[in-house]
Amino acid sequence: MTPAVAFRFFGGKGGVGKTTTAAASALLAAERGRRVLLVSTDPAHSLGDVLERRLSARPARIATRRGQLAAVELDADRALERWLAARRRPLRMIAGRGTYLDEEDVDRLLALSLPGVDELVGLIELHRLATAAQRDEVVVDTAPTGHTLRLLAMPETLARIAGVLADMLAKHQFLGESLGGVHRRDAADALVAEIDGDGRALHTLLRDPARCRFTWLLLPEALSL
Repeated sequence: MTPAVAFRFFGGKGGVGKTTTAAASALLAAERGRRVLLVSTDPAHSLGDVLERRLSARPARIATRRGQLAAVELDADRALERWLAARRRPLRMIAGRGTYLDEEDVDRLLALSLPGVDELVGLIELHRLATAAQRDEVVVDTAPTGHTLRLLAMPETLARIAGVLADMLAKHQFLGESLGGVHRRDAADALVAEIDGDGRALHTLLRDPARCRFTWLLLPEALSL
């Protein structure tokens, strides 16, 4: 059985040294022989500056004497496009069954830039990257505090989204059972189950002290304390 990946988040206000500390922690872990992924979730990335490397949304190998270290600067827009592209058909099915929108309106809705998408997709993308290759540890250089708190609240948001989508499908399910005697599950039902399952898995991960650790960084000032 493959050992579970450990996550370590560094958070705090802007300018307290999150990026420097996260990079140093990731480098130290790699030098101890571990396979480490270092990720920046801050829309205003500075991780590449610290590492003196041009980074992108694809993991880039960073030279170390031992172990393995790769670094990524998340691109929420690209991650959202990838997520939607793989699920556009069932999303359109759900919208078509649960609203009065036509196909053009549904496509326009899915193209909107919605509040909280950076955090929502960021957490999903972070988990995808962590499991896309064999890793021992994922070190996360987070955005300033407000953004990060929303990021950590995303499992509950996913659960609420799954609930809303399930409600949108309820009428269709009721009609199917009333007229045909049975509701045949399809891609729309599978998507609701997927989103709900992702929310539960991320909720469990973030609250598991054996797998997830959060380190707050503060300026050495009385106000911070």
